[in-house]
Amino acid sequence: MLDKETTMPNGRVIKHGEDEGMSEVEVKVRSSVAVQLDIKVESIKNSDRFEEELGADSLDTLELLMEMEEIFSIEIGDREASEIKTVQQAIDHMELHGK
Repeated sequence: MLDKETTMPNGRVIKHGEDEGMSEVEVKVRSSVAVQLDIKVESIKNSDRFEEELGADSLDTLELLMEMEEIFSIEIGDREASEIKTVQQAIDHMELHGK
């Protein structure tokens, strides 16, 4: 049941389930991944790798990280970006460095 909403910086509203046990950061990261890769948020697992499991190419991944920079008001350096390969790694990075 899709009964919660997250509004992304671009104004797009993502409807999702209860998100029981998820942090606000996790909800935002997963929603951002869903929007960027045009997939259902319910199908995303935290262990999913952007390229291998979610079908992102390098440009998709770059755009996704740029969107997260905007959402969380941070800058992700090239070295850090190259180390963020999974949804969970993105969540961890945003929780540690995001605002």
